[in-house]
Amino acid sequence: MQRFSGASRTLALLGDSWVRGSGLPATATGRAPTYFVPELARTLRQRFGDAGGGWCGLSYTTDADRRGGSAEPDRLSQAGTGQWRTGVRNQPTPDICTSVSDTPGDLIRVTWRGDTTSCVVLHAMTGGAINYRWNGGPWHGLTLSGMPGQSRYALQAFPEHGMWELDIAVAQGTVSLAGVEHRAASPGLRIHNLGAGGSSTADWLAAARSGAWLAGLHTLAIDSAVLLLGTNDQRDLGAADYRANLDEIVDRLLSQMPSLKLTLACSPENSDDLPQRRARPMHAYQAAAAQVASRHGLQTVDLQSVFGDVATYGHNGAHPLLDASRLHPNEAGSALLCGRMLDACLALLCE
Repeated sequence: MQRFSGASRTLALLGDSWVRGSGLPATATGRAPTYFVPELARTLRQRFGDAGGGWCGLSYTTDADRRGGSAEPDRLSQAGTGQWRTGVRNQPTPDICTSVSDTPGDLIRVTWRGDTTSCVVLHAMTGGAINYRWNGGPWHGLTLSGMPGQSRYALQAFPEHGMWELDIAVAQGTVSLAGVEHRAASPGLRIHNLGAGGSSTADWLAAARSGAWLAGLHTLAIDSAVLLLGTNDQRDLGAADYRANLDEIVDRLLSQMPSLKLTLACSPENSDDLPQRRARPMHAYQAAAAQVASRHGLQTVDLQSVFGDVATYGHNGAHPLLDASRLHPNEAGSALLCGRMLDACLALLCE
């Protein structure tokens, strides 16, 4: 196992559904985790050691297919019951999403299937009150008070060893929950999956202009990050707007976190038939990302060279690497993506 010179490091993966995936644990659903992040996180943890499960987003908590999750949902995952509503891609929280309810008793269960725990922090918007408990034990009350915007609460009385289940229930008022961060005291690597499905640079720029978003990132102690966006910009924005948005996001990140090691990535061509996608090929967005990276002295991840020619790897191609959505990687595409992103993350972590 390779060790860092310091006690631990923290890597964040930010972006759209290519990063988020489903967030569903295979152990609970029988479905393999989608896209590249779970295998990437597992490989990096085995190489560098385990500093905890990192971020577990609480969005889409009652959804059977799209709930939020962590970098390794087989270790750290969530599911909810009740009338939770997702604030999607428009919140000043680390993964720009929340789950909201004003119905007392609505519950989210966060499950940890790892070994040790040294800290559990709830990220939530100010307002309302919750009750929480560990492994079906006694309830603890918590008023979500503080300055307007996002706040963080160190949860008490967690089990320090072994698996656990954390229940979070609405007590009163309107409760807006963002995520739970899990840390372990052992040295190693902690990975945060901060992807938001359907998001574009416009969504992330709106968050980046918020002091609450940057404050949330600071508390996650992120020292390295990969930002992967492009698919939804192609749907919604021209390449020039993508470039301007991405440039401002990077500016704001590096001005507030000057020691951050950052790499940019852009998704490859897809085989979707939307007219705006066909009129706006992904290579224009890839070039824009490269221009932004060059201006800031950053590295980029060239995913197009890994995937090759979309006529071959498209959903109906001879060697498909995209799934039935025509936008996202299938199992073979995810394996290729994982290998290339592993190289990029190792370059960041081993500098």
